[in-house]
This record gives sequence, C-alpha cells and structure tokens, in this order.
Amino acid sequence: KNVKPFVVPPQARHPILWLAWFEYSLAYAIKRSKADLFFSPEGLLCTRSNVPQVSVIHDLNFEHFPLYLPANVAAYYSKWMRKAANKADRLATVSQFSKDDLIKTYELSPDKIDVVYNGAGLQFRPLVDEEIKKIRDLFAGGAPYFLFVGSLHPRKNVMNMLRAFDQYKKDTGSVHKFLIVGKKQWWNSQMQSEFNNLTFQQDIIFAGRQPDEALPKITAAAFAVMYVSLFEGFGIPIVEAMRCGVPVITSESSSMPEVAGDAALLVSPIKIDEIKNGMMQLLNEKVRRDIVAKGLIQQQKFSWDITAELTWQTINTVLSQTKKK
Repeated sequence: KNVKPFVVPPQARHPILWLAWFEYSLAYAIKRSKADLFFSPEGLLCTRSNVPQVSVIHDLNFEHFPLYLPANVAAYYSKWMRKAANKADRLATVSQFSKDDLIKTYELSPDKIDVVYNGAGLQFRPLVDEEIKKIRDLFAGGAPYFLFVGSLHPRKNVMNMLRAFDQYKKDTGSVHKFLIVGKKQWWNSQMQSEFNNLTFQQDIIFAGRQPDEALPKITAAAFAVMYVSLFEGFGIPIVEAMRCGVPVITSESSSMPEVAGDAALLVSPIKIDEIKNGMMQLLNEKVRRDIVAKGLIQQQKFSWDITAELTWQTINTVLSQTKKK
C-alpha cells in the first residue's frame, strides 16, 4: 500500500534521452512526489534536484575500457557518473575493489562510500545426480560442460576462455563441452573469425539467453563455471556457482579475488595457458571437492538479505543527517 509508482517519460535509450530523463523529467517527478530522498541503484543521479540522493555505482568499467562501448555512451557515463558521485550525499558500491577505484578515479572521500556486496538467489542450490543428467541431456548432449553465463561483451573475455577450452580439449581428449548462456549481442566478425579457427567448434554450444528460472539448474549441472572476465565490480555468477556446489575458475584481477576468496581457482585472464591449466586442475577429484567445500562456506558471506539491510543503513544514514540539519 505504501508503494506509489511514477512512470517518468521519455523512454531513455540514447545519451540525449538519458540527459532529458535524469536532468529534467526526473527533477519534476521528484518534486511532484515530494520525495524525502532519491535512491538510484544504477549510479546516475539528478543534479538539478536538491533532495538528498544516494547512488549505487557498481563499477567504473567505462572509465577503464571505454573502447568497448560506443563513444557517445562512454563519454556520457564518464561525465555524468563523475557528477553523480560528487553530487551524492552518500554512495554504495559492491566491493572494496570498486570503493578503492572510486576513491582513486573520482578523488572521493572514503568516508562517503559504503561497501554493500551483491547476493545470489536462494533458487541456486545443488542438484541430485538425476536432475544433473536431465539438464546435461537437454543442453549438452549428455556431456559434462564448462559454463559461462553473461553477455558476450569483449570485457567478459569469452574468446580467451574458448581458446583455453580448445587447448584443454587437445591436451586431454575429454568429452567436455563449453556451454555459453547469453545473447550474442556483442559478437562481431573478428570474434567469428577467431571462433572459426578453433579445432573443437562442435563442442562449443551457444544456448542464447535462457529464462531466469532455468539458470539455477543450468548452473548446478555444470562441471565448472568459467568467469575469467577482464574487469568486474563484483561477479554474481561466482557466488551463484558456489551456492550450487559447482567449482569456479575466475580472474585474479579487479574484484573477483575478493568475491572468490580461497574458494576458486584464480588465473590470469590474458594467459591462455593459465586458464587451460585451471580447467585441467579440476580433473583432479580432490581439488574439485576442496574448492566446492570452500565455496559453500564462502557464499554464506553474500545474500540479498544482507544487501537489503546494508542498503537501508546507507539510506538511513543520509535521512538521519538530513533531519539533524
């Protein structure tokens, strides 16, 4: 009963429309709703409004990898996210890595930023052998598979994972497949050309975007989850895999070691041999059991209940300060 939705036009699908939405339409909506505070879970704020504002900035990938975005999009985010970071009465971000990055890149006070980790849904859980077989039959012809879930954006480093998989197949002769769940939105002619040079193309399966309700079972049936990205503010699939009792191979860079702790194999995202060797380590059953056991412990640090509580603390801190004024 206490939720009142406001639909604020225009549909913002371009930097010019983003500017119109955040700076003008949103300013009017905030004033009309008589809001005590504006909370933005996607970082950008309304600099024309004087109400207290809290921003959640997940990461600054657009500052470090601008070439992976359209030039006008990268320029917009770089300009207006900096403005939002300085405008915000308080910031939340999803890892200590991202907090340190915000402090360094935008020259912000550490006292202004709270670390509020992401979580993983309770629907992510281990499956019994019979369920695993059904999922593997459905998606991988019955074979065990390495899994990547996410966009095929260059920052996600999919081609290096596929190159490593190709080497892994050559060195081991294994029956494993590589299952990719995500839209081919960023797939380009260069990626297709490199893919065409792989020896084991037939063992790489592009499943496209899958319904949210299917992802927990697809994850839980995997032989291992691959998340060897170049840069992440957090990396939710790492925690989702841990909740499912599935071992993880992830990057030694940005936030991923912070999220993974000692419960994953950490590799260089730019060294194919390291990624391949990580895959080969998981053929050792003792190594697998150790990583899975540690993962089930590590994932307990991350839940949406904790995220909600810490987010409210951030919001309430600003509200309390406002009342004192």
